[in-house]
Amino acid sequence: MVESLVDPADKQNVPKAVMLIQLINNLRTLDTTNYNPSQVDKHEALIAIGAIFSAFMNPFVNVEMSLAEQLTSLSKYAHAAFILYLKHSTDFMTAPLYTDSQAIVKDIFFCVAKQQVLNPAADFHMIHCGTDRLETNFCLARTQTHHRNFNILDLANKLATSSLIDSIYLRNPELDAGSRRLKVSGAIGVDHVNPKSWKADC
Repeated sequence: MVESLVDPADKQNVPKAVMLIQLINNLRTLDTTNYNPSQVDKHEALIAIGAIFSAFMNPFVNVEMSLAEQLTSLSKYAHAAFILYLKHSTDFMTAPLYTDSQAIVKDIFFCVAKQQVLNPAADFHMIHCGTDRLETNFCLARTQTHHRNFNILDLANKLATSSLIDSIYLRNPELDAGSRRLKVSGAIGVDHVNPKSWKADC
């Protein structure tokens, strides 16, 4: 099981990464009464890692979290990661991963503050700060025809058509069936969620 989730040859598999973090976080429920001291130390280290990375991941996949809870969770990650990186440097995580994850947290807090100035009464969906919209447009462009490759003129035409499709879905959300592969409720390894699936206050 672990070997299938920790696969260096498949670094871009987000559902596998999400599933790994969720399973590591679930280790805290194990009964450790029969563990020796070395096993207890390893178990506590895994629990800490699970808690830290879950604090970063959950705001993006847990549709029950309010915006305040999302921001609190991201703040927990940012502070815990800072302390561990300060103490252990790249033994804790790589420099690019640390820098990128902290930049994501900073960007989200900035976007929330900006939205409070622009329109504090409007909903704010943190998931819009990511690349889901870009991926959706890419999907629309790729699925318009059967040929896999296209030149720059074809790409321009496909993106123009994608924007029209997207605008139709915005005006008529009931027409967008979404992806049959996406399941949020009780899902292990969930990847993309959308504003419609969010249950908590935003």
